[in-house]
Amino acid sequence: MAKNTYIDLFAGCGGLSLGFFNSNQWKAKFAIEKSPDAFETLRYNLIDRKNHFDWPEWLPMTNHDINEVLKNYSDKLRSLRGSIDLVAGGPPCQGFSTAGRRVESDNRNKLIESYVKFIRLVQPKLIFFENVKGFTQKFDKNKIKGRIYSEYVKNPFNEK
Repeated sequence: MAKNTYIDLFAGCGGLSLGFFNSNQWKAKFAIEKSPDAFETLRYNLIDRKNHFDWPEWLPMTNHDINEVLKNYSDKLRSLRGSIDLVAGGPPCQGFSTAGRRVESDNRNKLIESYVKFIRLVQPKLIFFENVKGFTQKFDKNKIKGRIYSEYVKNPFNEK
């Protein structure tokens, strides 16, 4: 039986990928994770030991910054259209979290834009977007008042 294909963005040490692996319904194409230590954990557990990834030759099997992947491999990402069932991932959420300071100007918040660019290039059938409760709440105390970042993710996909 053919398995569904997916790409794991902001993969960390592979928690979401482990869940997909355990379901026995999915096969990963590749994962994007900036942290070398987190990527090495993912690689050890899911690539080397479980053979869960069908890694493309054009992408070095190492940690990557999503913006560097977008810059250097946009044509390769575009060529994946029609072959990827799902893109999973949760961009960093520290700037949104109600457990923290909720700083709208936190540079990590901009990684949502990178997530959207990636989705637009690959055009998977589904997206799995994980984040925190604060992601759907307005920033009332900052200079750019009222921006709800969840709308930023949804709106580009509602455009025709």
